[in-house]
Amino acid sequence: MRDKTRRERYEEKKQNAKTYPISIAAVNFIHDGNLGYLIRSAACFGAECVHVIGSVPPPRTLKALSGTLLDYVQIKQHSNPTQFLEHIRENDIKLISAEINDEATPLNQYSFNFREPICRTGLLPRPLLVRVQPPQPTKI
Repeated sequence: MRDKTRRERYEEKKQNAKTYPISIAAVNFIHDGNLGYLIRSAACFGAECVHVIGSVPPPRTLKALSGTLLDYVQIKQHSNPTQFLEHIRENDIKLISAEINDEATPLNQYSFNFREPICRTGLLPRPLLVRVQPPQPTKI
C-alpha cells in the first residue's frame, strides 16, 4: 500500500519536473482530443509551452483530455498567426517551421541548437531566427 495519496504523489512529481526552452505551436484543432494529445506529448518531453493559434477549450476540458498534464505545460492562446509571430519576436524565440516541400531540409539533417528557446510549428515554410540564449532547465 502506498504511503502518499495520489494528489501528494502528483504534487511531488510536479515539483521535480524539469522543462526546457522548447515550445510547440499548432493552428485550430478540429477535435479537442488532438490538443490533449499535444499537451501530453509536450509534458512528457519537458516542453515549456504549447501555443494554440485559434480557440482553446475550457481548462476543465483540457485537464480531462490531457490526463491532468495540463499543470506541467503552459498554454498560450493567440487569436491569429500574426499575433503568434509578434509574440515570438517580442520574446526572442527561434521559430522552426516544419513543412513538406522540395526546399525543406530533412529533419534528421537539421542542426538543432538546444541552447536557445525553440518553437516548432507547421505554420511557415522557412525558419525564422530570432534569439540565442542558453537553456536552463527549470522546475515547474
